[in-house]
Amino acid sequence: MTAKQWLLYRATRSTGARILACFGAIWYAFADLFASPTIPLALAWAVPGVIVLALLMRAAARLRALDRAAFASLTWGEPETNERRAVDRRFVLVNLVEFVAIVLAIVAANVLHVPERIPGLVAILVGLHFLPLASLFRVSAYYFTGIAMCAGGVVSFAWNGTPAPLFAAECLILWVTAAYVLAAAYRLKPAKSIVLSVVGRQP
Repeated sequence: MTAKQWLLYRATRSTGARILACFGAIWYAFADLFASPTIPLALAWAVPGVIVLALLMRAAARLRALDRAAFASLTWGEPETNERRAVDRRFVLVNLVEFVAIVLAIVAANVLHVPERIPGLVAILVGLHFLPLASLFRVSAYYFTGIAMCAGGVVSFAWNGTPAPLFAAECLILWVTAAYVLAAAYRLKPAKSIVLSVVGRQP
């Protein structure tokens, strides 16, 4: 692994972890709102969610900060720049398809008079969008994330109560994935040649 590949690996993991943490917080907020009968109780349950979110965001920011100077100092060639742009375009496309699919699912559920199925449908569609992202960013953990989220959505169809358990489960899946991705990135040890390249010396 070259210095550029190593830095890109860590940069994409820190960015991905931040996104996972934020969307996990959204699922957590919905779980809190549906599960808490009163506003004071909802605010009380929001505290641990805020703490977990802050810890994940801090860990992701620290990982990015460790490599920011070296990342900025490297010169990126045209092939590498084009590859990164291609990845960005595919990422935007995947998320655009996901957004359109969610909107269509919500409309269809309301037309068919089954609005209670919306949370499960959204969970399945969000889970499905992780499958192409797993290969795009070379993060095999996203396959498990996607499958787990889809499974949660399917199971929720048999649940007639509040959707709070589904929201909580999806939040947990995203936060666990974020923590795992960050831990894996922190554990990645560069070879001596990479270290020397990053600090600006020739091996």
